[in-house]
Amino acid sequence: MSRTFPFEAQPLAFAPTALEPGLCAEVTREHYINHYMRYIDGLNQTLSSYPAYQSWSLAKLCAFSQALPQSIRQNIANNAGGCFNHELYWHNMRSSVCDTAAPTGALGQMIDQCFGDYQTMQNDFTQAALNLTGSGWAWLICDNRSGQLAIQLSANQATPINGRTTPILALDLWEHAYYDQYQSNKADYIDAWWQLIDWESVSDLWQEATNPTAEESAYTLAQKLKPQTSPTPYGCKSSVEATPAGESYYMHKHLNTFSNPCGGKSHSSNNYYSAKSRARRRKKR
Repeated sequence: MSRTFPFEAQPLAFAPTALEPGLCAEVTREHYINHYMRYIDGLNQTLSSYPAYQSWSLAKLCAFSQALPQSIRQNIANNAGGCFNHELYWHNMRSSVCDTAAPTGALGQMIDQCFGDYQTMQNDFTQAALNLTGSGWAWLICDNRSGQLAIQLSANQATPINGRTTPILALDLWEHAYYDQYQSNKADYIDAWWQLIDWESVSDLWQEATNPTAEESAYTLAQKLKPQTSPTPYGCKSSVEATPAGESYYMHKHLNTFSNPCGGKSHSSNNYYSAKSRARRRKKR
């Protein structure tokens, strides 16, 4: 089953200290508790008065925010996007002592095919992130059919979920993600972030997006979730034509229980990411 209202915060898969020195524990705790959890609360508060949309998954709320009533459209886009984006951001992070410094295997080959080599992709991604004006996100997205990769930017909490592409890597460029530690040195924050990426996790998401194990294709699911009109996902700025869809391939639902390293009780909830990906991450801890 999909995660639906009431949404629960997804605990981090690591202790806040695990990202040091790249991201200090206090920044991680503050980010999680005072920002991500506020998006969870805001989303639940808004949906509490709209039972017609309480069965919608987080991904569907992100993809089809333009199909919602105008009175809640912007609020849902911001809060659902804030939930989804932060969960993907942390999902692909791991301890800075890990040694997978660059993608290998099939994902590494695809990066070489699309960008020339890993260093060029890293430089292009970093430059795009530095050029973003205001708050937003930088993404590595893949085409669901060809597996080809592209860099994309989005403003505020916009999320690039659509029927043709899947986001597999997210960089938070809001100041709350780094300012207390790096002040205005965004470039230093981005350099530190590159050292925290779990490329095995990113590779898992890429393979699941391009080699679906779900019973239905993204196209079939997109048609099932498609509203009367075909709006472009809120704020999406993609070089690939945006075609809304609900769940991307990697959003398989598996029940699991995590403890919250930032405090609070354990949660038992449906997570987006595949059992294979989570099992590997648990083994690392």
